[in-house]
Amino acid sequence: MKKITLFSAALLSLGMANAQSSKTYAVTSLSPHDYYWGAIREIDLTTGKVVKTLFESDKTAFESVDATSKSSITSSKTGQTNGLDKPFGYGVAASAFDKKHNRLYYSPMHSAEIRYIDLDETASKFYYNKTKMIDQPNGGFLTEESHLTRMVLIGKVGYAITNDGNHIFQFTTGKKPEITDLGGLIDDPSNGGISVHNKCTSWGGDI
Repeated sequence: MKKITLFSAALLSLGMANAQSSKTYAVTSLSPHDYYWGAIREIDLTTGKVVKTLFESDKTAFESVDATSKSSITSSKTGQTNGLDKPFGYGVAASAFDKKHNRLYYSPMHSAEIRYIDLDETASKFYYNKTKMIDQPNGGFLTEESHLTRMVLIGKVGYAITNDGNHIFQFTTGKKPEITDLGGLIDDPSNGGISVHNKCTSWGGDI
Protein backbone atom coordinates (compact mmCIF):
# COMPACT_ATOMS: atom_id res chain seq x y z
CA MET A 1 0.00 0.00 0.00
CA LYS A 2 1.31 3.44 -0.89
CA LYS A 3 1.47 5.96 1.93
CA ILE A 4 2.01 9.68 1.59
CA THR A 5 2.47 11.67 4.77
CA LEU A 6 3.93 14.98 5.90
CA PHE A 7 6.32 15.25 8.80
CA SER A 8 8.58 17.99 10.08
CA ALA A 9 12.28 17.26 9.69
CA ALA A 10 12.54 16.54 13.40
CA LEU A 11 10.17 13.57 13.08
CA LEU A 12 11.93 11.82 10.23
CA SER A 13 14.10 9.86 12.65
CA LEU A 14 11.00 8.04 13.93
CA GLY A 15 10.76 6.18 10.61
CA MET A 16 7.84 4.29 9.11
CA ALA A 17 9.66 1.51 7.29
CA ASN A 18 6.69 -0.85 7.39
CA ALA A 19 5.35 0.51 4.10
CA GLN A 20 6.84 -1.18 1.02
CA SER A 21 6.50 1.95 -1.06
CA SER A 22 6.24 5.13 0.97
CA LYS A 23 7.44 8.68 0.87
CA THR A 24 7.16 11.79 2.97
CA TYR A 25 7.60 15.52 2.45
CA ALA A 26 9.79 17.28 4.98
CA VAL A 27 10.12 20.99 5.66
CA THR A 28 13.79 21.37 6.52
CA SER A 29 16.52 23.91 7.01
CA LEU A 30 18.57 24.89 3.98
CA SER A 31 21.73 23.32 5.39
CA PRO A 32 22.83 21.44 8.53
CA HIS A 33 22.79 23.54 11.73
CA ASP A 34 20.64 26.19 10.03
CA TYR A 35 17.40 27.22 11.76
CA TYR A 36 15.66 28.82 8.79
CA TRP A 37 13.01 26.31 7.63
CA GLY A 38 12.99 27.20 3.95
CA ALA A 39 13.21 23.97 1.94
CA ILE A 40 10.81 21.16 1.03
CA ARG A 41 12.31 17.78 0.29
CA GLU A 42 10.85 14.42 -0.67
CA ILE A 43 12.20 11.58 1.50
CA ASP A 44 12.12 7.86 0.77
CA LEU A 45 11.16 6.27 4.10
CA THR A 46 12.54 2.87 3.14
CA THR A 47 16.07 4.25 2.69
CA GLY A 48 15.94 7.47 4.70
CA LYS A 49 17.48 9.34 1.77
CA VAL A 50 16.41 12.55 0.06
CA VAL A 51 14.80 11.66 -3.28
CA LYS A 52 14.64 15.23 -4.52
CA THR A 53 14.42 18.81 -3.31
CA LEU A 54 11.20 20.46 -4.44
CA PHE A 55 11.91 24.01 -3.31
CA GLU A 56 14.78 25.94 -1.74
CA SER A 57 14.11 29.48 -0.61
CA ASP A 58 17.46 30.85 -1.70
CA LYS A 59 17.46 29.21 -5.14
CA THR A 60 13.96 28.61 -6.50
CA ALA A 61 12.06 31.41 -8.25
CA PHE A 62 8.39 31.40 -7.25
CA GLU A 63 5.25 32.84 -8.75
CA SER A 64 2.58 33.87 -6.25
CA VAL A 65 -1.03 33.14 -7.24
CA ASP A 66 -4.36 34.17 -5.71
CA ALA A 67 -5.97 30.90 -4.55
CA THR A 68 -9.45 32.11 -5.57
CA SER A 69 -8.96 33.99 -8.83
CA LYS A 70 -5.78 32.08 -9.83
CA SER A 71 -4.28 35.40 -11.01
CA SER A 72 -0.51 35.83 -10.68
CA ILE A 73 0.90 38.62 -8.56
CA THR A 74 4.65 38.51 -8.88
CA SER A 75 7.65 36.33 -9.58
CA SER A 76 10.81 36.52 -7.55
CA LYS A 77 13.56 34.56 -5.91
CA THR A 78 12.72 33.95 -2.29
CA GLY A 79 14.43 35.16 0.85
CA GLN A 80 14.03 35.56 4.58
CA THR A 81 11.60 38.46 4.42
CA ASN A 82 7.84 38.32 4.35
CA GLY A 83 5.50 39.22 1.48
CA LEU A 84 3.84 37.74 -1.56
CA ASP A 85 7.15 37.45 -3.39
CA LYS A 86 8.52 35.38 -0.49
CA PRO A 87 6.58 32.12 -0.20
CA PHE A 88 8.26 30.96 3.02
CA GLY A 89 8.65 34.38 4.64
CA TYR A 90 10.75 33.92 7.79
CA GLY A 91 10.35 30.15 7.64
CA VAL A 92 7.50 27.65 7.99
CA ALA A 93 5.54 27.57 11.25
CA ALA A 94 3.14 24.69 10.45
CA SER A 95 2.25 22.45 7.53
CA ALA A 96 -0.18 19.70 6.47
CA PHE A 97 -0.53 17.40 3.46
CA ASP A 98 -3.70 17.45 1.35
CA LYS A 99 -3.90 13.94 -0.10
CA LYS A 100 -6.99 14.63 -2.21
CA HIS A 101 -5.40 17.50 -4.17
CA ASN A 102 -1.73 16.52 -3.68
CA ARG A 103 -0.91 19.84 -2.05
CA LEU A 104 1.27 21.00 0.82
CA TYR A 105 -0.52 23.58 2.95
CA TYR A 106 1.59 25.72 5.27
CA SER A 107 1.79 28.95 7.21
CA PRO A 108 4.83 31.27 7.22
CA MET A 109 6.40 32.44 10.46
CA HIS A 110 5.31 35.89 11.73
CA SER A 111 2.26 35.86 9.47
CA ALA A 112 -1.24 34.46 10.06
CA GLU A 113 -1.69 33.20 6.51
CA ILE A 114 -2.51 29.84 4.96
CA ARG A 115 -0.73 29.07 1.70
CA TYR A 116 -0.20 25.96 -0.38
CA ILE A 117 2.01 24.45 -3.06
CA ASP A 118 0.48 22.16 -5.71
CA LEU A 119 2.81 19.17 -6.04
CA ASP A 120 1.32 18.21 -9.43
CA GLU A 121 2.51 21.41 -11.06
CA THR A 122 5.90 21.62 -12.72
CA ALA A 123 6.12 25.40 -12.32
CA SER A 124 7.25 26.82 -8.98
CA LYS A 125 4.09 28.49 -7.71
CA PHE A 126 2.57 29.06 -4.32
CA TYR A 127 -1.05 29.97 -3.66
CA TYR A 128 -2.25 32.39 -0.99
CA ASN A 129 -5.61 33.43 0.39
CA LYS A 130 -6.52 37.11 0.71
CA THR A 131 -8.65 36.58 3.81
CA LYS A 132 -7.43 38.76 6.68
CA MET A 133 -7.17 36.36 9.59
CA ILE A 134 -5.54 38.48 12.31
CA ASP A 135 -4.77 42.21 12.38
CA GLN A 136 -1.15 42.50 11.35
CA PRO A 137 0.50 45.75 12.53
CA ASN A 138 4.15 46.68 12.05
CA GLY A 139 4.12 46.11 8.32
CA GLY A 140 2.46 42.72 8.63
CA PHE A 141 4.98 41.28 11.11
CA LEU A 142 3.21 39.22 13.80
CA THR A 143 4.79 38.35 17.13
CA GLU A 144 5.05 34.72 18.22
CA GLU A 145 1.66 34.34 19.94
CA SER A 146 -0.15 34.76 16.60
CA HIS A 147 1.90 32.29 14.55
CA LEU A 148 -0.12 29.38 13.20
CA THR A 149 1.96 26.62 14.76
CA ARG A 150 -0.48 23.68 14.50
CA MET A 151 -2.24 22.51 11.34
CA VAL A 152 -4.12 19.43 10.19
CA LEU A 153 -6.27 18.42 7.19
CA ILE A 154 -9.28 16.11 7.45
CA GLY A 155 -10.82 15.42 4.05
CA LYS A 156 -11.62 18.74 2.36
CA VAL A 157 -11.36 20.78 5.57
CA GLY A 158 -8.28 21.94 7.46
CA TYR A 159 -7.71 23.46 10.87
CA ALA A 160 -4.93 25.75 12.11
CA ILE A 161 -4.34 26.99 15.66
CA THR A 162 -2.37 30.02 16.80
CA ASN A 163 0.53 29.61 19.18
CA ASP A 164 -1.43 31.02 22.14
CA GLY A 165 -4.53 28.93 21.37
CA ASN A 166 -6.79 31.97 21.11
CA HIS A 167 -7.76 31.30 17.49
CA ILE A 168 -8.82 28.08 15.75
CA PHE A 169 -9.15 28.65 12.01
CA GLN A 170 -11.13 26.31 9.77
CA PHE A 171 -10.21 26.44 6.08
CA THR A 172 -11.55 24.67 3.01
CA THR A 173 -9.53 23.34 0.07
CA GLY A 174 -12.05 23.65 -2.78
CA LYS A 175 -12.18 26.06 -5.71
CA LYS A 176 -13.47 28.88 -3.50
CA PRO A 177 -11.47 28.53 -0.28
CA GLU A 178 -13.05 29.90 2.88
CA ILE A 179 -11.44 30.65 6.25
CA THR A 180 -13.49 30.85 9.46
CA ASP A 181 -12.31 31.84 12.94
CA LEU A 182 -13.94 29.34 15.34
CA GLY A 183 -12.68 31.08 18.49
CA GLY A 184 -10.15 29.90 21.04
CA LEU A 185 -9.31 26.61 22.71
CA ILE A 186 -10.99 25.92 26.08
CA ASP A 187 -9.07 24.32 28.94
CA ASP A 188 -10.31 21.02 30.27
CA PRO A 189 -11.06 21.43 34.00
CA SER A 190 -8.85 18.42 34.69
CA ASN A 191 -5.83 20.37 33.45
CA GLY A 192 -5.76 22.20 36.74
CA GLY A 193 -3.26 25.04 36.63
CA ILE A 194 -1.76 23.98 33.29
CA SER A 195 -3.49 26.06 30.64
CA VAL A 196 -3.33 25.48 26.90
CA HIS A 197 -2.83 29.24 26.65
CA ASN A 198 0.29 29.25 28.85
CA LYS A 199 3.42 30.16 26.92
CA CYS A 200 5.81 28.14 29.07
CA THR A 201 3.93 24.83 28.93
CA SER A 202 1.56 24.74 25.99
CA TRP A 203 2.44 26.91 23.00
CA GLY A 204 3.09 25.12 19.74
CA GLY A 205 2.74 21.34 19.56
CA ASP A 206 0.88 19.03 17.20
CA ILE A 207 -2.72 18.09 16.51
